[in-house]
Amino acid sequence: MKPIRTVNTNDILRKPKGMSEEECSDLPITRIHFGDGSQGVESCWQLSEWEIQEIVKTGRVYVTVIGTTHAPLLPSAFSCVVPEEDEGMH
Repeated sequence: MKPIRTVNTNDILRKPKGMSEEECSDLPITRIHFGDGSQGVESCWQLSEWEIQEIVKTGRVYVTVIGTTHAPLLPSAFSCVVPEEDEGMH
């Protein structure tokens, strides 16, 4: 999988200094402000054909977080961002 920009991308989390592109890359993100005052960060990942086939076969996606803890995550097949032109439809 590789992180990709979307039409909603509005920021980039930069890779840590001293890490190579093979170890880590910049992450395009969308900073989200929800109606209840909470905030979130969304990234979008493009799967290769092989990854798509593997997920269809196993029904599994693995998430690895580097470090000793795990931030709250919400894996989804859909964006949490509601485009401005669609806001009245939801």
